[in-house]
Amino acid sequence: MSLEDWREKKDILRCNPNFHNNPRYDCVVINTEPITFARLQFVFRCEDLSGGKSDLALVRLFENSKWKPTTRWDGYRILGGKGYQFVSLKYLVRGCHLIPTFEKQEGRYYLNDLVDGDAVVRFYLNKHN
Repeated sequence: MSLEDWREKKDILRCNPNFHNNPRYDCVVINTEPITFARLQFVFRCEDLSGGKSDLALVRLFENSKWKPTTRWDGYRILGGKGYQFVSLKYLVRGCHLIPTFEKQEGRYYLNDLVDGDAVVRFYLNKHN
């Protein structure tokens, strides 16, 4: 549910090695303590012996980077790769937008919290910073 206009909306996320001839692995916000950002790598459904089903995602986690850009601004946040983990899909809050820093060392991203009108990302960032 959108915290901006209180309407139900779908957030379509992709993790596909061949999405229109290019890989596409969307980034997500995970509802953990503290809030975690990750890139979807694979989504699948598991079934146990009793027939119970669970939807899981393999994600690449991000953590706050100690690297500092030459140009800084209030509220900027840089994330770097941390490792991989399995997460239940019920903990994925929504997609998020990460922008590569375009530095020599790959794997660092600016968190773009200005891309959509929904306040949920800013709410979580303010709550956990």
